[in-house]
Amino acid sequence: MKKTTIISIVLGLLLCVSSAYAADLTGDLTADNYFEVYLSENANTLGTLVLSSDMGASDWNSVETLSLDFSSLTTYYLHVKAWDAGGSGAGFIGDLTLNNPNYVFVANNSASLVTTFENWEVYSDAAYASSLSASAYDRGANGVAPWGSASTGSISSEAHWLWTNVNGSKDVGATRYFSTTITTTPEPISAGLFLIGGAALAFSRRKFNKA
Repeated sequence: MKKTTIISIVLGLLLCVSSAYAADLTGDLTADNYFEVYLSENANTLGTLVLSSDMGASDWNSVETLSLDFSSLTTYYLHVKAWDAGGSGAGFIGDLTLNNPNYVFVANNSASLVTTFENWEVYSDAAYASSLSASAYDRGANGVAPWGSASTGSISSEAHWLWTNVNGSKDVGATRYFSTTITTTPEPISAGLFLIGGAALAFSRRKFNKA
């Protein structure tokens, strides 16, 4: 087999692997009343704004769809900034799915994640200096409480509305930050293809050097 043919086959296989994951992270999110989603490679900084919603006090039930492509195999931090316009309550809810087997959510070592206090850290400021997870407030599962299923039907019923409950106030009118971590994991198929490709190139190089 010609050297150029081997190289073309290997590159074609690698291209197929990379193109198989058009969107590495997808999900549905909403908040009462406003939110922004950031992707960062640093646990302590917001990073790049990837989704925002200006839903307003009367339209917080509009679910926004997240779709992200990761640029490199590294650990990512998904930060959500949510703030309340005032009223009787506040909350953040959503579900996420990783479509690339090279990644998992650290919180549950899984490709799927919903909003629960086991899966997300809650902070009072963008510097993530003080965790409020211990005083977090669970407003109930989607479809059960507090707003019912009609408002957020596209979000998993296993997701819970999250906020904080400092001194019983539920922090109405406050801003809160929610954070979860995504990390890499060995993926047998792509790793195997890289090994096969490397072996084929090495064999080809040695064969042509002898010629």
